[in-house]
Amino acid sequence: MSVDSRSDLVDEVPSLSDDGSSSIELPLLSDSEDEGQETEINGDKVPVVASKARSIVDQRLNDANNAYIKNMFRSADLVYLEADFETFKKHLKRLLSTAKVYNVATEERELARTKLFGGFSELATKTPLQPFINEGKGSLAAIQHAATMYQAYNTQEYSQQILGYINDWQNAVSAHVKAKTSVLPKLKRRREHYARKLETLRGRIERLETPEKAAPKAVQERLERTEVKLSQALTAHEDAACRACFLLDQIMNYAWKDLYPLVSKTIKWELNKLGREERTYGELLPSTIEQLEQKGLTEMEATTTPTVGEYFEGTQSIYGNVEAISDYMDYLPPNLPHLFLDDACPFSQCTWIAFLEKESDPQNPTLFQLHRVCSFLGTRDPGCRILNELGLEDDEIPVLIHNGSVFKDSYAVSEYIDGCFEKEGNSLSPADPVGAFNMSLFVDRHAAISELYFQILESDSGNTSFSDLILQLEKLLEEIDTDLQKIPGHYLCGNQFTLADIFIFPFVERIQVVLSHYYQIEIDSSLSSLHTWYAKVSSRKSVQITMADRSAASISTCVMENTTRKDYLVEYYEPYVRNEVALAKDIFQMYGFAGENAYRERNNENEW
Repeated sequence: MSVDSRSDLVDEVPSLSDDGSSSIELPLLSDSEDEGQETEINGDKVPVVASKARSIVDQRLNDANNAYIKNMFRSADLVYLEADFETFKKHLKRLLSTAKVYNVATEERELARTKLFGGFSELATKTPLQPFINEGKGSLAAIQHAATMYQAYNTQEYSQQILGYINDWQNAVSAHVKAKTSVLPKLKRRREHYARKLETLRGRIERLETPEKAAPKAVQERLERTEVKLSQALTAHEDAACRACFLLDQIMNYAWKDLYPLVSKTIKWELNKLGREERTYGELLPSTIEQLEQKGLTEMEATTTPTVGEYFEGTQSIYGNVEAISDYMDYLPPNLPHLFLDDACPFSQCTWIAFLEKESDPQNPTLFQLHRVCSFLGTRDPGCRILNELGLEDDEIPVLIHNGSVFKDSYAVSEYIDGCFEKEGNSLSPADPVGAFNMSLFVDRHAAISELYFQILESDSGNTSFSDLILQLEKLLEEIDTDLQKIPGHYLCGNQFTLADIFIFPFVERIQVVLSHYYQIEIDSSLSSLHTWYAKVSSRKSVQITMADRSAASISTCVMENTTRKDYLVEYYEPYVRNEVALAKDIFQMYGFAGENAYRERNNENEW
């Protein structure tokens, strides 16, 4: 059977527009017909089908428990079965680790191909080859862009169908074993209790009985009751142990029944991946080489191409320009602002709100392109790789690329956005000099809120310095409350929402959520102006978008698992509270995947 004959592969060749962009309908490998769920890949919404592994293994083990064969095992068998089970767990854990390595290798292969084509693009600039490599429908850049979108989908599908299945297989087995074995220690203690009690009563009767006189009837009756209870305890413990043995036997000797769906899913995934590659490289590249050869060297020599200088107009920021990332020029058109941010970062939230305030419809932004970054993943994250090639660190976010220049520092970027798009949306700076003075003053007066937040987050609550930090934060919040009362209106500068409000708000949100969770720090109810301000700012559309529960794009980027906003922030800052940020980055960069918290798995690995 040829790849092209498979009905469950990609249905059609990606539609490549003249500018090299693509629009792709991506069917999802699925064992069921679940509907109504969608996720977003590179701006395209595609259906999501959740892994069914937990229910599959659960059902099989439940059926096995219902078919329990009495007297098939004895409690003594539990010793060697538990030893075999430890080996089985290691094999299953190794399988998951190997599957993750394969997934990373697949991603890295596609990245290497992108870099290779980027090298072609770099050398082809300002040459007759530029139209075939850098520009338009059928160019190598356009084809690779389509292939990259397919790879993003392949990665998501692999995570859901393969990694998700193995992980859920582990969880199902763990839950069943725990349910069967957790009662054994208690039953054993109960059996031993009655055995000791029976031995004590028998000794007592031996001391009380004489040839002429029997032991008291009450003692004999107590002995009989204890014998009955011991028999019941022995039966209960033996039955529970036998059931545990039966379960372990079903888990290990019939594991092939659980392996079968995984093998099937893996084969289907490989065939789907092969089909998608066929419909990009296999079908589109021959057309590209045909056009290239038809053009011929003689005709190309007479061709003129635009100069790269057209792409870098205007002055350059102190952080340089985007010439350093020529590999990504097709991905980052210079005329459109590109904002790189981490949606759990308070500094990123500042610039995000600033941009959304400039949009006529914040729900559907058109003024800028948002790129989510997961700094925990380091160079395994596409956004981080771009920042690294610009000479920036993974955590130097937010970063804005616009008109060929690079900008960073959240407040400065927000000012740039307000100035660059002064005719769009809402102005974020007072027009009058007094108002502008007040805004700058408020930002300076309350700038310590960012440093205090992270100092408290990473401090030991048992130290004296921690109490000092809390007092400083309380004083600062009181000052903000007082400043809010000085000028009539809803915001720090009166009735105008400004950069001062944008700068402070993300940290107040994290005090309310993160510090409240880990250290029970609350904003005092007496600070009524601050509470009113927080509610008013929270009601703005731009702010609501940044505070919403995680989108599909966020879930497919960041390594955290929780999807609700509050739980996500609490999970995100857990390594900070533990003072293990460097360790968490090492773990994520080695084992992490979007939507999967390998750092927490490491902390809980003893449970498995």
